[in-house]
Amino acid sequence: VPLCKRVGGESGSGWGNTLREFEVDLEYESRRGLRTFQGLQPLSLVLYRRAVYMLARSTVSDRVLRLPIERIRRATRGADFNYPADWDPDAELRPWFGIVSGTVPERIVLRFTPKVRHLVHARVWHPTQELTDGPDGSVTVRMWSGGTELVRFCLEWGENCVVVEPAWLRDEVVRELRAALERYDTSPDAPRHTSPEGTP
Repeated sequence: VPLCKRVGGESGSGWGNTLREFEVDLEYESRRGLRTFQGLQPLSLVLYRRAVYMLARSTVSDRVLRLPIERIRRATRGADFNYPADWDPDAELRPWFGIVSGTVPERIVLRFTPKVRHLVHARVWHPTQELTDGPDGSVTVRMWSGGTELVRFCLEWGENCVVVEPAWLRDEVVRELRAALERYDTSPDAPRHTSPEGTP
């Protein structure tokens, strides 16, 4: 089911056409089960981490939702609405790290080891980032951001990333690392340690 249509003739804004959209009602498979969203106004499609997300404004809560389209089970066309001329998807996503919001944007400071310094320098991780090289070859990243995806980002670097601040992010990364280590230690698939003679 297409989520938008383009109608009308020339416009003086340089777009060439006048955009006009229609609302949709969705059945959506969330982590907690099937949910129903009514009166969503699709605004943008965003490709992120090999998945396509729909940014849509809810007419019920007036919030912009970020929904991966592979979880949409059913879409029903609703009423027409006028696409907002001032909509800027970059501005909507800029405060957050990744696609998911969830925390208040704040000062983030991460320190990376010399081993991954070249990888950190090779990419823009966030529009506000500032990189500072240390005398020991490490690199410190400072940015103003937020969102729960910061935890996953730090974990992906393993021992090569240390959270300097904020405290909640450091604590959450430590909690995840300890939980992972505990699962390895208690897993029935963990290999048994043996003595040099080969006896348990």
